[in-house]
Amino acid sequence: MKSIFLFIFLWINPLNFIVEINELSRLIEFDYQKGDFVAVEKNLKILLEEYEINTPEIYLNLAHSYFNRRIAEKAKFYYEKSLLASNPEIQSIAYNQLGFLAYSQQNSEEAINYFRESLRKNSQNFEARYNFELVQKQLIKQGINPNQEKQKKNQKSDSQSQTNQTQLNQEKAEALLNTIKKQESQYLQQRPKGITLPPPPPGKPDW
Repeated sequence: MKSIFLFIFLWINPLNFIVEINELSRLIEFDYQKGDFVAVEKNLKILLEEYEINTPEIYLNLAHSYFNRRIAEKAKFYYEKSLLASNPEIQSIAYNQLGFLAYSQQNSEEAINYFRESLRKNSQNFEARYNFELVQKQLIKQGINPNQEKQKKNQKSDSQSQTNQTQLNQEKAEALLNTIKKQESQYLQQRPKGITLPPPPPGKPDW
């Protein structure tokens, strides 16, 4: 799979940092193009740690660097952090890459969910669409309906929610009953001793 490198020039204050940061930006882009991902990672970490630029773009680029070095665990970590972006394009790229990582670990059902989410964020992500359709066909050949699996998960979630609500209602009822019992106990303890309720009038039901 072709990894998409998205780099945005960074500008922060104070102004005397701009030249240094832009120089690092150019170095990162240059090293990425020539495939020196160790150098890319090093300079991205400088932006992240020394200049405290913790933007989704930095996380995405760092994830791409680990992805190209085949360090799946760290790539996944930073792709997930880049999902904090408000930019749906960045989110779509990250979800697509997470889908590929899941697929490479032979988890097709998780992968297709990532690809589906990628398309939700950006329907024009043709790479994600290709990946989604490819994995969907493979799952169908295996006798698995991805949409049916999703429905089952939703039904299971609804069922669990109803169970939790029932348990919550039962707990509330028990708590209310305990409160009533406690109040009755307190009332009985506070009643003056030696005083009883009068008997019912003659001919009246005893209740």
